[in-house]
Amino acid sequence: MGSSSSKFRKHLSNGDEYAALNQYNNSSELRKALDPNSSYGDSHNHETPLHYASKFAMKSLLRIFLSEHNGNPNKTNGMKQTCLHCVCMEKAEHSLVYPVMKKRSECLAMLLKWRGARLEDNETERVNLGAQDEEQNTALHYAALSGLKQCVEMMVQHGAPLFQENCDNQTPCDSAEKGGHADIALYLESKMVFSADGPELDDEDMYIMPDSEEYNGLRAQDLQEAKDQLLVETADMLSVPLFTAEALLRNHEWSREILLEAWMTDPKACCEKS
Repeated sequence: MGSSSSKFRKHLSNGDEYAALNQYNNSSELRKALDPNSSYGDSHNHETPLHYASKFAMKSLLRIFLSEHNGNPNKTNGMKQTCLHCVCMEKAEHSLVYPVMKKRSECLAMLLKWRGARLEDNETERVNLGAQDEEQNTALHYAALSGLKQCVEMMVQHGAPLFQENCDNQTPCDSAEKGGHADIALYLESKMVFSADGPELDDEDMYIMPDSEEYNGLRAQDLQEAKDQLLVETADMLSVPLFTAEALLRNHEWSREILLEAWMTDPKACCEKS
């Protein structure tokens, strides 16, 4: 069990979605004992499996954690970040790539649809759109800074706070300007000008994942989609054909991190061994 859980944690923390899915699929003990809300400790900045799934937009694992293992996306890591913060963080050079935007928005839709325990006021716990990390940033700050326009629009339409300032006295609109995303800044500014604190949209109104996409556990297509994406990204990164990328990954536990380490050491030997 220790070996399976440690490998699973390593794959999660490296963003190796296909390797993590394989590990989960092949270990009944891991599936039985998994707690997606459990911290990985100081060495991992108290990240949880849910945080890593959100950080790397691992759509299949995020769905499994939420629906099969009672995951709570309001849990915080060592920087007081929730899963909502993590899913809205993306490198600027990637934020305009359609597959990246799509995965981030699909993961966000899952979090927005999540319902937790019954609260004292007879309401049901939902993801906290106003949660602030140690720098007082909300998820909307990060989505605006990253250039994730669809994520910004989704959160605004679900009632995310527009005027909340971070430690630098910046609103999400200011963060969009800082990130060079004029279209997002203009959108947020218009919402701030005409904000009347109107009612939030119901979940069914838009951007909601179909139930069949969200609550069936691990599916064969989850593994295939993750594998296809891994092959394409690896082939592009190493400038090799797809069949070569598959041979390399197969010989390195389907972990891009392990493969890259071997490749940087000796690419010729890496290919010959595979």
